[in-house]
Amino acid sequence: MSRNIVNKRSLKEIGQFIFVQDGLEKADIIIVPGAPEPELAVAAARLWKSRYAPFILVTGKYSYRKASFAQEATELEEIDLPDTEAEYLARVLKREGVDESRIIMEKMSTNTFENARYSAAMLKGNDLEKIIICCQAFHARRALMTFQSEFPGVDVIVSPVNTKNIMYNNWYETEKGYNIVLGELEKCGKYFLVDGMYQKIFAKN
Repeated sequence: MSRNIVNKRSLKEIGQFIFVQDGLEKADIIIVPGAPEPELAVAAARLWKSRYAPFILVTGKYSYRKASFAQEATELEEIDLPDTEAEYLARVLKREGVDESRIIMEKMSTNTFENARYSAAMLKGNDLEKIIICCQAFHARRALMTFQSEFPGVDVIVSPVNTKNIMYNNWYETEKGYNIVLGELEKCGKYFLVDGMYQKIFAKN
């Protein structure tokens, strides 16, 4: 963007906060927060093929703002859509060569907190040490905060995926990107301003 940017420093620092990217390490499982974005499953499949983790857990029913997955997934060019985000992501994983026996589905969650909470419930008792979260890049900070709160004592590694052409170096160049990223910043606060969350975050594990 060639024009002068007001608040350039603040925009840069917001981007640094929101767009988390960790160095990859081998983990117990890859988790994909639900969204109608095939790029997420493609990236997760790539990690699985590179043996970063033996299993992939795909999450999601559909957004609580929508009445169905078909209503949510209007940008997908597919005529035979499944009923949930998880089933759609699993379909893409299989297309990408992931063994079906290595795919786990959580099909009830309708937001990020439920993605994390229901995933944690499904995986309880597995003595996890590390998980990889394969999420949309602009969703990285909120996904990290949320999965850390629901997987206490587990190392959460963020592997972001660029979607919707909203990236660290361009998010403020369009009104859509600006609104989505500032919305994520707002949600990072709102998600953790609920009853008992302060006590939960600082509770001894």
